[in-house]
Amino acid sequence: MKETNQKPRNGYSARLIKDALVSLMLEENIETITASALIEKSGISRGTFYNVFYDINDVYETIENELFLNITDRLNRNKIYTMDASFFKEIMLHISTNKDYYTAFLSENKKSGLLERIISFVKKKFLDEWKETGLSLKEEELKEIFCYMTNGSLGVIKKWIDEGMRQSPFELADFISSVNERAIGSLLPITK
Repeated sequence: MKETNQKPRNGYSARLIKDALVSLMLEENIETITASALIEKSGISRGTFYNVFYDINDVYETIENELFLNITDRLNRNKIYTMDASFFKEIMLHISTNKDYYTAFLSENKKSGLLERIISFVKKKFLDEWKETGLSLKEEELKEIFCYMTNGSLGVIKKWIDEGMRQSPFELADFISSVNERAIGSLLPITK
């Protein structure tokens, strides 16, 4: 995003543009979407589009940043090392409520940097919070635990997104937390 545009991007026109981009991304890759197609889909004028955003990449980056902030806000409400049912329920409910947005940015065929940003954030938070437990594990062991929990959990979440979120977010959250508890319950202070 260019730093000179200080216009708010959460107004009605911005919402129409962002919704239109997500709708188009569900049908095709971001690289093939034109400004004309986006403007037509959003039902706004060309001038309004360029008044709010610089270009399609600006819209894309704005959406990705909003999704990242929404997820990290929810992650900050929980201790990452627990990764219990309440942790996953909050995340899964948010994702299912914003189904099209997360499908557009996290599906298998998308090249978004959102997932990598989330993983990086969670990893730092996990390693920092682990120190609070008073339990000692070598940093390499912690990184392996983190890798195991996040790759397994994210794999299940991505599969759920790719298959159209047919399962309830609460059922999936219970499943993921149950598997995590059983798999590494003896190493982590998982609480209910």
